[in-house]
Amino acid sequence: GAFGRLRVPLGLVDLPAQQRQEPFVVDLAGATGHLAVLGAPQTGKSMLLRTLVTATALTHTPGEVAFHCVDLGGGALATLAELPHVGTVCGRLDPDRLRRTVHEVADLLDERERLFAEWRIDSAETMRQLWRSGALPELPYADVFLVVDNYLAVKQDYEDLADVLTDIAHRGLAYGVHLVVTAPRWHDLRPALQTSIGGRIELRLGDPLDSIIDRKPAGNIRADQPGRCLTGDRLLAQVALPRVDGRDTVDDLQDALVDLGREATRSWPGPGIAPVRLLPTRLSWSELERAGLAGVNGIPVGLGERDLRPIGLDLLGDDTHVLAVGDQGSGKTSFLRAVVRGCVDRHGDDELVFAVFDPRRSLLGLVPEAYLGAYAPTSQAVAGLTRSLAEELHRRLPGDGLTPAELRARSWWSGPEIVVLVDDLELLGGDGGSPLAPLLAYLPQARDLGLHVVAARHSGGIGRALFEPFLQRLRELGATGLVLRGDRQEGQLWPGVYPSLLPPGRGQLARRGRRPTLVQVAYLPADT
Repeated sequence: GAFGRLRVPLGLVDLPAQQRQEPFVVDLAGATGHLAVLGAPQTGKSMLLRTLVTATALTHTPGEVAFHCVDLGGGALATLAELPHVGTVCGRLDPDRLRRTVHEVADLLDERERLFAEWRIDSAETMRQLWRSGALPELPYADVFLVVDNYLAVKQDYEDLADVLTDIAHRGLAYGVHLVVTAPRWHDLRPALQTSIGGRIELRLGDPLDSIIDRKPAGNIRADQPGRCLTGDRLLAQVALPRVDGRDTVDDLQDALVDLGREATRSWPGPGIAPVRLLPTRLSWSELERAGLAGVNGIPVGLGERDLRPIGLDLLGDDTHVLAVGDQGSGKTSFLRAVVRGCVDRHGDDELVFAVFDPRRSLLGLVPEAYLGAYAPTSQAVAGLTRSLAEELHRRLPGDGLTPAELRARSWWSGPEIVVLVDDLELLGGDGGSPLAPLLAYLPQARDLGLHVVAARHSGGIGRALFEPFLQRLRELGATGLVLRGDRQEGQLWPGVYPSLLPPGRGQLARRGRRPTLVQVAYLPADT
């Protein structure tokens, strides 16, 4: 009866003024719901996390609590995966699962925020009461914990995820979402994160002067005392080993934890916590359709990582121009095939026409005849076609004397939207300049004139190529970017987006004013 309801025993705390010792309990239901575990290497940070998760699992049912763990501290948390309270444990060798785990918790937080507004829930404690009474069937779990061992590695190697963790810390406690992190020092945490973490436990620090609790008792913790810590109340405590078999050794701790997790699973009659779902390594068009395309804004092209729902490009709206960048075999051409398929499925041949620039002939026969306005396989053919397009766009320019209503309705011209589809854009340049140059003057008014550019380019030299007139103009106008596999040394292509090693078809979708999203583009073979 002393534990539960997010009161978790971790070990023993010394009360010298009362000449006694009592259980060291952390209360994760209130202001200390986020927890920072600080300490030098080999002082017991990962062990404390294992004790925390194990003790919570032994005092709460799966569903009352749910854990997802990011293990960048050496693999110690892997043994927790057997517990039914633990959904996912991932580490440095599985970056896709690691990123997905953090985003899953962030998405869950967003869903709870909407649910609280819909049900007019005023606090996390009210949510817990409703959950226990069964009045919230939409919530599979009450309190969710994201455990991150070695926050410093996240800050250094996954800068975008560090932003997500800070957001979880800012908003999470109000909705029953908790963050537990380890770090060598308090100042290794971002200042914005420090302000949101109320729970602090200090193991032996590299320098007692780094203590933010009390420097004097912090200096009394010796190097031969792993698990000895300083609590937020400035008391010394000893963290227990995460085992319940009465033994006090770490020699067979891994086997003991695995056995404990399996026994807990056998003892629990219900389902355990579901692991996070991952983007598929290859996504067929039929699989994309089965995921549900009804609510997609624009043309569907793949699945988004954050909610694993289909994601679309609104060529007639915010995504007027799109540039895909990647190495050979990264999925650029398949992306263009997906764009064509999506356009054909959602628009009639009287609404949209394609002008295809294809120097490698990889798109030959892709566009249905009814939708194909022109096909240019050489630079000379491209130059002639762009001149013809420029003449057509010039005729679509608004004249004098148009009323505001006519300008809003674009009623001064008629005809289909023109989609300029370019594969292997790097092959169309040269000493004579880009054959696409005649279109430059019309790009700023492209939406009003019915012009849309969807281009793919090899990532080699893209850092320099972005300063060429055509690509520079696209970026200045806020073109949407899809950055597939490439070399990070090419630099930042869109704000916060660098090429990286990704599976074929996987890329970061960058839009102006929005956070970049990892997507898996639908794969369409060349004969589809």
